[in-house]
Amino acid sequence: MVKDSIYTLLTRIFIIIGKLISSILINRTLGPMLKGVYELIAIAPNTLTQFGNLGLNHSNTYFTGKRPEDTPRLISNSYYLTAVFSIPAIVLGIGYMQLSANQKIWENAPQWVGYFALIVIPIAILDMLLESILYGQNRIWVRNVHEMLRVLCGIIFIGIFVVGLHWAVTGAVYVFVLVNVTLIAFVLIILFRFHKPVIPRWNPKLAGESWKFARFPWGSNLFGYLVLKVDVWLINALAIGSSTVVLEQVGLYTTAVSAVVTIWIIPQAIHTALLPKIIQKGEAERKKLMPPSIRAVTVLVLLAIILTIIVAKPLLNILFNRPGAPWDFTQAYTPLLLLLPGTFFFALAKIFTADLFSRGKPHFAMWSTAATLVTNIIINLILIPSTYTIGTLPISGMNGAAIASSISYFVLFILLLIIYFRESGEKPGDIFIPKKGDIQIIKEFALKAWEKLGSTNTSNKMDND
Repeated sequence: MVKDSIYTLLTRIFIIIGKLISSILINRTLGPMLKGVYELIAIAPNTLTQFGNLGLNHSNTYFTGKRPEDTPRLISNSYYLTAVFSIPAIVLGIGYMQLSANQKIWENAPQWVGYFALIVIPIAILDMLLESILYGQNRIWVRNVHEMLRVLCGIIFIGIFVVGLHWAVTGAVYVFVLVNVTLIAFVLIILFRFHKPVIPRWNPKLAGESWKFARFPWGSNLFGYLVLKVDVWLINALAIGSSTVVLEQVGLYTTAVSAVVTIWIIPQAIHTALLPKIIQKGEAERKKLMPPSIRAVTVLVLLAIILTIIVAKPLLNILFNRPGAPWDFTQAYTPLLLLLPGTFFFALAKIFTADLFSRGKPHFAMWSTAATLVTNIIINLILIPSTYTIGTLPISGMNGAAIASSISYFVLFILLLIIYFRESGEKPGDIFIPKKGDIQIIKEFALKAWEKLGSTNTSNKMDND
């Protein structure tokens, strides 16, 4: 697992660098207000993709690993179900674009680009369903290359449409669509390499089994995504101020979120490598791998948070503020700091969800995430439109959203921690008190990462895995 974690972590580091380049290009070209406009447009197809896949990406991963003989039927169902589930998702997206709270968006971008962005929904759903089948076959390299391709294409298309042609928000939406088209093309090419093409057919028995398993991961994933995204729309709908001020807050808040989300590459790298192994090998492997994974995430995430506190503000200024521009991205530093406590708790929660998923008990994660979402919305409704202050710090707008997120992530952590202890039989000392072997594990992790960075045969090694 360490080797797969290294590959995945290095991929995530590459993704961080690539996303940073993309952010520099977008932020320095659009500024916070137009970035806020783009984020509010993209949130609809992204969220509705999570809704429209009905969690079948999770069941595809599970059944491919447990019952590989069903793989052709899973592929066939994925084509069929994508066509069926995309229709209501697109209808909901059209309704979202017409909401009165979104009319400020169309003061700064043509409304047709919002509808155009919705064509991503069926493309992204099919991409998720088919890529999850390859992932379930323990082809972790496919997921890593998939994400690297997303970043590379994003940089290229942003350079063309946003920076080069100066098409602003319209160009950013073109980038959004073209990246997703490129990704589904890649997944189809890889799929056809390992599997014969199949005709889309409805297999009701397998679909029923898939939904029975997927309903809870779907709910968990959808609620979790909404926890991350609903505050963006609530800032747009509830924050006090002119349209320009509100949209700037959306752009600044999403910049802060993007910065702290980079910390989540640590649990994500371990989660990605951990999940297929503990699904396939069962309880013995789970007991062997889970506790050191949790301890490693705890230490590494704390170090990443400390580094973020030190470097974030100067980097926001250097990277995103260009001379003469009428904006200041360092205003994102305050909500960034307010997000960091929740970032730590969410990172640990990510590892706990892998354990629950591998046990075939994703419903615990779903109900915990639902409680987290309710907590997040309630606190946002109180804080975003408020006029409260703590000293000179306003607890409203984007700051209120950041506080709500941190509190809700803490709720998620506590709920999943309690469930994990009950299901695993582990004690707090087993997972949080450092062990003698932990330093050696981290050293081994770092050494292999360093060696991998110097390797010239990365692609061959990934194929061999």
